[in-house]
Amino acid sequence: MKRTLSSLPTLLALFLCTLCAAAQEKLSPGSTRGIIDINKAGRPADAVQLVGAAGYELIPEKEPPTRWVFKGGVLTAPEAWESVVTKESYRDFRMHVEFNVNEVKDVTDPEKNGNSGIYIQQRYEIQILNSFGVAEKDYKAGYGGSVYQLKKPDRLVNKKAGEWQSYDIVFRAARFDGEKKTENARVTVYQNQQLIHDDYAIPRTPVLAIPNADGSPAKALSLNKLNSDGHDYALNPAMFELREMFNQTAGFNDLGKVAFVLNSGPLVYPMTKAQYLANQISKPPQLFSHADQVTQWQTSIPDQPPSTGWGGRVADLVHGANPQSGGLDVLATCITIAGANTFQIGSSVQQYSVGTGGVVSVNNPSNPSSATANRQ
Repeated sequence: MKRTLSSLPTLLALFLCTLCAAAQEKLSPGSTRGIIDINKAGRPADAVQLVGAAGYELIPEKEPPTRWVFKGGVLTAPEAWESVVTKESYRDFRMHVEFNVNEVKDVTDPEKNGNSGIYIQQRYEIQILNSFGVAEKDYKAGYGGSVYQLKKPDRLVNKKAGEWQSYDIVFRAARFDGEKKTENARVTVYQNQQLIHDDYAIPRTPVLAIPNADGSPAKALSLNKLNSDGHDYALNPAMFELREMFNQTAGFNDLGKVAFVLNSGPLVYPMTKAQYLANQISKPPQLFSHADQVTQWQTSIPDQPPSTGWGGRVADLVHGANPQSGGLDVLATCITIAGANTFQIGSSVQQYSVGTGGVVSVNNPSNPSSATANRQ
């Protein structure tokens, strides 16, 4: 389980150590409290120095060589996105990191202003960002000190860009019984010696499987909650402007408003929530199955297993008007360039499937000339 330091503008005096048994004995089971005495100077005896005056013990996440630059005890990230990770894997650990963010002028996306982070297990991120001066009411879970897209810091203690800051982190990995997760990961974080996350149980990760074009992790953009249904909602990272319009962020709220309709799909009859809960009206089978809802959109048959699509049934009706030559359609009534699909299945009309490269030729090795004539 590697620790990733992602495009950190500058980084100094980073050490990391596993949580020893003596430290764990001081804790209640599953807690990250009590490990760090923030007023006690010095580092643990078993700490591994990852960045220091003599050099650094980090390696590029992808193919070497790294474009990070080490000079005078400072490891500086390149402008293009690139991550470095620890050589060894760690499960539960304590980390101290000192960092110095740069300032990017005239950015429309606040998360591109000195963005970096401590990316733990490639699942959870303690965000690094130039967030000094952001008011508490405007602060988001993607800003500095946040558990990225999950929780804002309990207090705002960011320093100005160009000033050295620190994180002291205690992380306890999630626990599993086989493939079943039995305990969430937990984290305690001090920023600039101030407690900003107190044994926070991390419920999930918002990182998407597909990376951004620059190689950085694709992180979902969180939306401000408008209800208390217990769910978090987010957008693809390419939809920054839509996210800001939905959140009614200053500078974007004059562009209009955005709303999202969730779990929409065809019903057999109009239905209220009360009628659904009372099971008073017929409803589609597998109402909350996305695949079944897609099939119902393509067939317009919501209350029984379909055998045809509504596009195919339309093709059955108009097929008689299709010009023919020698008993064959001059042009197929249903043509698909994306493979077979439910929408175009008819009772009598069949789909003609053609790839994006055009018609596939079929040669007749016994009589090539007649095969060519037949095709024409």
